[in-house]
Amino acid sequence: MNRQQFFDQFKGVFNKEEILKISWAYHLAKKEHQKQKRDSGERYFEHCRRVALQVFCYPQLSGAPSVKEIIVSLLHDCVEDQFPPPRLIQTLFGEEIASGVDTLSKVTPVFDEATGKIIKKEKKDLKEYYQKIANSDIWIRRIKLCDRLDNLRSMDIWPKARQEKYIKETWEFIMPMALQTDRQLYEWLKKLLDWKEEKEAKNV
Repeated sequence: MNRQQFFDQFKGVFNKEEILKISWAYHLAKKEHQKQKRDSGERYFEHCRRVALQVFCYPQLSGAPSVKEIIVSLLHDCVEDQFPPPRLIQTLFGEEIASGVDTLSKVTPVFDEATGKIIKKEKKDLKEYYQKIANSDIWIRRIKLCDRLDNLRSMDIWPKARQEKYIKETWEFIMPMALQTDRQLYEWLKKLLDWKEEKEAKNV
C-alpha cells in the first residue's frame, strides 16, 4: 500500500482539517521510524500503518474510529523506539493524543531540559503498563489489541524463546483485556494463539 491508497480510505469519513492532522502523524511516524527495520527486513513504518488501518477498518463497540485513534495508531511506537523531542506530539496534536501515545509506550524517556537530548530510557513495570492500558478508554485498548494482532501474525521468524515469551505475555495480559474490550478481536487473537500453539506442538 502506498500513501495515496492509505489516505483514500478516509475520503468521505474525515474532513480536510482532520486529514491534515493524520498527514502530520503519517509524516512524523515515517520520519521517526525511517532507519528502523522489522525482523523480516520490512521497514518498521509498515507495521504502524497496518495498525492504523486495522483500527480504521474495524469499528465495533466505540462506533466509527476517530481521528485521534488513527493518529495514535500511527505514532504508538514513536516514543518507545525513537524518542521524538519532548512535548512535540503534545504541541502538534494535543494532550489527549500525547497521553495515548505515552500510555502505549513501554518506556519513559528522560530528556535534558536545556538541550532536549535523551538522557536515559526508563522501562515501565510490565504489569503496571498493561494495567494502565486495561484501565484506559476503549480506543486505547483497541489500538493495543490491533498492534498485538499484527505482531502475532509476523512473529514466526523470531527465535523460539522469544515467541514463547510473547505468547505467554499475550495470554496473561492481552487476552483478559480483549475479552473486556471487543469479543471479535478476542476471538481473532485466540484463533491465532491456538493455531501457533498447535503448530508448535506438532513440531515438538
